[in-house]
Formats: sequence, structure tokens, C-alpha cells
Amino acid sequence: MTPSAKTLSERLGLGEDAAAELKAALVRWDWSEERTRRGADAVLELADRLMDGDGVEAISADNRWREYHMDIVLLYVNTGETYTDTLRYDTERGTFSVGSWGAWVEHAEAHRGMRFS
Repeated sequence: MTPSAKTLSERLGLGEDAAAELKAALVRWDWSEERTRRGADAVLELADRLMDGDGVEAISADNRWREYHMDIVLLYVNTGETYTDTLRYDTERGTFSVGSWGAWVEHAEAHRGMRFS
């Protein structure tokens, strides 16, 4: 389930129009027949622009290997802060969420058996 426009607005600090634009992009991606990394990247790049972020970053896990994403397990808009809410894309689950990338890493280590260097 994609984050609501209200969640995007409140937690990412987006105005109403920007939140609606990002929500529409998330819905289009979610209903696309080909949910590819390229499509996920386009959504994250839009979020980066709307959030005035510092680019899209990737986190790799030492014990993961995927055909298309290779060892990348998370893509997110860099806000400059580890525990500030951002838009995240979990490559293994194929889902977008709002939260900090730091909390995601902690949860993945504790509950999903991922290892990070």
C-alpha cells in the first residue's frame, strides 16, 4: 500500500500540490504492469526534487544478491540525516514507505537477517 498524500505532506514536509503529485506517481507505479527499478528510480527522483533532497542513495547488504538490484536492498531520498523521515524503496519487497533509512537498517538487521558493512 502506498503512503497517502496526507502522510507524504505531513512526514516529508511537502505542500498539498507536491504531495498530490508524488502520490499520483506512486499510484501509477504501483498499478504498472512492469514495476521495474527504472520506474522506482523515477519516483524517487521526483520525490528528491519535490523534497529538495540531496539525491537518491542506495544501501547494500553483504549477504544479499539479486539479479537486477544485485546487492542493493534499499533506495531512499537522502535528507542529510539518518533518522529523518524520507521516501524509501525496499527492493526485496518491491514497496515504497515513509520513514528513516536508519530505522529501516536497524529493523532489517534484527528481523530480516541482513548484514551491512
